[in-house]
Amino acid sequence: MTLLFRNLRTLARPAAAAVVAGMVPLACGPADRAATSPADEADLALLELGRVRDLTTGIMVEVPEPGQRFRGVVREESRESSDGVVFVAGMPVLVPGARPGEHITFEVAEIRGRMGFGALLARHGVDPAVRAGAPEPIDRAPRQGGLYRGTVDGRGRLGDGRVRVGGVPIYVPGTEVGETVTFRITQLRGTHGVGERVDADGDGD
Repeated sequence: MTLLFRNLRTLARPAAAAVVAGMVPLACGPADRAATSPADEADLALLELGRVRDLTTGIMVEVPEPGQRFRGVVREESRESSDGVVFVAGMPVLVPGARPGEHITFEVAEIRGRMGFGALLARHGVDPAVRAGAPEPIDRAPRQGGLYRGTVDGRGRLGDGRVRVGGVPIYVPGTEVGETVTFRITQLRGTHGVGERVDADGDGD
């Protein structure tokens, strides 16, 4: 067991240090590659040991801390830079070298206020639906900036249509009860959120 951990540290730590320093990007093979790389094998071993938290399961995790490792999907690209953005418990974590749609393993290097900064450790292929901007699962916890598609099941006090994301009511102006609409969450306010309709044709279908 001691030898296993030594091998895992040997694989992961130099890669993280190189990315944080901006020295070299990690190599990335074809997304549909059948063979498993040594880095992938190390990552899977860490997942089994609970050392890497899997964000793709839909299970809520706590606010990230420096030194923690996660495996998840890059949802978007930062507006201020070309860094990939992964959301952990609603907190955006910027990961240099990561691209939208990629499944990655990363380590949280630093937390600054409500934003995190991470180091890319390994890539595990690409999710074409995410890269194409497909809506996220509506049964998971909502996140600000997330794109969703759901059915309006009621109205708020101001008359805005209500769609529930992970059980949280999101109020979307310009929608009617019974419509299925695509929207982006613009604000989260504790017990509810506000969204903006982004249907291309405006009819939600």
